[in-house]
Amino acid sequence: MNRYRAVVFALACMVLMIIAFPVSAYWAQNGVSLCAAFGSRQDPQMAPDGAGGAIVAWCDERNGNEDIYAQRVNAAGVPLWGDGGIAVCTDWSYQRNPVVVSDGAGGAIIAWQDDRAGNNDIYAQRVNASGTALWMADGQAICSATGNQMFPEIASDGTGGAIIAWIDSRSISDYDIYAQRVSAYGTIMWMWDGAPVCTAGNFQMDHTLVSDGTGGAIIAWNDLRSGSSYDVYAQRMSDSGIAQWTADGVALCLRPQDQIFPAIASDGAGGAVVAWMDARSGYYDIYSQRVNASGAAQWAANGVALCAASYDQIYPALVPDGSGGAIAAWMDARSGTNYDVYAQRTNASGAAQWTANGVAVCTVSSDENEVRIASDGAGGVFLAWSDLRSGRFDIYSQRLSAAGVAQWTGNGIPVCAAFGDQYQPRIAADGAGGFIAAWHDRRAGYDIYGQLVDSQGRTGYLAPDIYAARDVPGDQGGSVYLSWYAARADRFKTGDASYYSIWRAISPGAALLALDEGASFLRTLADLDPSRDGPVVRVQRVGSLEYFWELVDSQGASYKTAYGKPVATLFDSTGVCHEYHYFQVVAHSSDPFVFWESGVDSGRSVDNLAPAPLVGLAGEQTFEPAGLELSWRPNREGDLGGYAIYRGTSPDFVPGPENLIASTADTLFLDGDWSWSGGWYYKVAAVDVHGNEGGCALLGPDGVTGGDPPRAPAAGYLAQNVPNPFNPATRISFGLEAAAFVRLRVYDAAGRLVRALVEEARPAGHFTETWDGRDTRGAEVSSGVYFYRLEAGPFAETRKMVLLR
Repeated sequence: MNRYRAVVFALACMVLMIIAFPVSAYWAQNGVSLCAAFGSRQDPQMAPDGAGGAIVAWCDERNGNEDIYAQRVNAAGVPLWGDGGIAVCTDWSYQRNPVVVSDGAGGAIIAWQDDRAGNNDIYAQRVNASGTALWMADGQAICSATGNQMFPEIASDGTGGAIIAWIDSRSISDYDIYAQRVSAYGTIMWMWDGAPVCTAGNFQMDHTLVSDGTGGAIIAWNDLRSGSSYDVYAQRMSDSGIAQWTADGVALCLRPQDQIFPAIASDGAGGAVVAWMDARSGYYDIYSQRVNASGAAQWAANGVALCAASYDQIYPALVPDGSGGAIAAWMDARSGTNYDVYAQRTNASGAAQWTANGVAVCTVSSDENEVRIASDGAGGVFLAWSDLRSGRFDIYSQRLSAAGVAQWTGNGIPVCAAFGDQYQPRIAADGAGGFIAAWHDRRAGYDIYGQLVDSQGRTGYLAPDIYAARDVPGDQGGSVYLSWYAARADRFKTGDASYYSIWRAISPGAALLALDEGASFLRTLADLDPSRDGPVVRVQRVGSLEYFWELVDSQGASYKTAYGKPVATLFDSTGVCHEYHYFQVVAHSSDPFVFWESGVDSGRSVDNLAPAPLVGLAGEQTFEPAGLELSWRPNREGDLGGYAIYRGTSPDFVPGPENLIASTADTLFLDGDWSWSGGWYYKVAAVDVHGNEGGCALLGPDGVTGGDPPRAPAAGYLAQNVPNPFNPATRISFGLEAAAFVRLRVYDAAGRLVRALVEEARPAGHFTETWDGRDTRGAEVSSGVYFYRLEAGPFAETRKMVLLR
């Protein structure tokens, strides 16, 4: 084993045991069920889990009233929290209007409206990546003030906690806006029952918020303080819950007629972009304003028009464009017959970047409702909506580039077109260039479904899927047989899949060592050159975890359903290290930037070839020390561990733990208990380091050589103990030329008596006694040097022995 493999073996056994990898499965056509339990459910809300999957929460009536449940689905489409999800809150009362945000550690914080006290309050719960509730059972009270607190909205505080805002009627006469920050541990961070965001007269509602990047949030809402029409206001709350701008908020738009339903996105500089429905023209249009970190409007007074086309444009959805501006999408009735989907991008200065009044996303002759938006990570956006073109509501989607150009089929691609209605879509970017959608599904009840859509607009599980990593039977170890289902583009000939690369997980230390020895480092799989010789190492970041991979093989794509081949391992499973190897398969296309990564699966290799049967077994009687000396020819296997010696009373005895008398690495063994009258049979087998045992050689009484011992030795003797050093027992042989009173005693290094083994008269002859390492009281003595002394008539002799515990 070279230096590299030695280091890899040691580090892999330590590191691989602490890595938890996901299981593999498929997203299905028209989505996978996230919850199909008894009863109805609705209002799904979702957040990314940071590992390519998502966490979805919803309102659930399986228990007769409305409760809050949640499900985590991984990147492969596997629901991780059971078939029906986990209960977030099942208090006897009604819980509704859930909202969810990632906790940055694979879990989520979920907030909801709760009437357990007889009026509506706000509660929240944090669940970890395994679906375990981390705060008080049935949730932590965020606000339980008098009156009603309703319609929570949520944003991350950037430290594993969240900021939650809601409509609050504690003043009895109107609705105000309050907010609270809760830490990752469920601790209330601001004043009890929330900090006031706006308590101006009349009604404030339809609030929305976004993190400000420093532990606080910017909150926008529509406001009736004028008494005549709704306007749009905003306020920034610090990380300690202190309002940073003008008391009760800064006005973003004060034009006559209503401005309602604001949407908000961060501008990346501590401020925000807000878009809203605006009735200043007599129809609802879409307007927008940017406010900086100090609360100053950055664009034209009362906002810039994103769309002022004829008829109504309603319910904007908004995301940042990554450059200080934003991209908005909305429902648009300019056709005069139905609602379509349009979108517009504004830059950091408020100038429209796409077609005046927005680019058409979907203009089929039916209604498109409930537009949702998510960044694609490349300056563009993913859009999803509920679509009535088939005569029932389905879920459709489109991707727009940073230039506003549709990237997929005109008027969108179906995410789900199953029987029955699908509506209430929600989407979240998956971190791999695509997104995950969830929706309310009526195909077989009132359920929640989800689907993956990749960067090319393809739905379902697109990557190869490892279904087995098994030991190769009958080999000498060193490999597993890796089997995987082909990528969708290969299996169904729906795309360009040219070959597969096969990767094996290694430890960070092993990766550094490989790089020191000349391995290439890939910053991205797009940099992989399939013609390159030599080792290749890459790092895959999933959420907060890093996986280190080395390229071990490749396989051409040939439109098969599945593939398989032996893949080398770094070590075999042994008594020292039982850990598994982890593998990933990546399908590549002719375009280096288009590839599909499988989930991770594990397996371990085992040497299951036994050593050759032992040959040359012989036995010869010995006298000093007394016993039977067994010998045999050595086996030549490279992974030989030693030999097992068994003793029985018939030639057909079965070797087993109960008759194993010794294991040794030598080709000699002395059985000091042997005697001619014993009638014993011996079986000896070679054993490799993985525990595989070869065939046994047999030696019976007729095969023993050597004559009967003399009736008495010619002179008295005291033999060296066997074994020496020893643990826990050793044998001491001696001989008497004539009858005598015998004393055989054991002393410690200080000359103190430890044990008298023999204190009696013995006839002439040969004798063997055993010392079990205990003193006169039967207690085990410690490791060290001891002396044993024989006194028999005129004969006396002392020898040294060593006990090693």
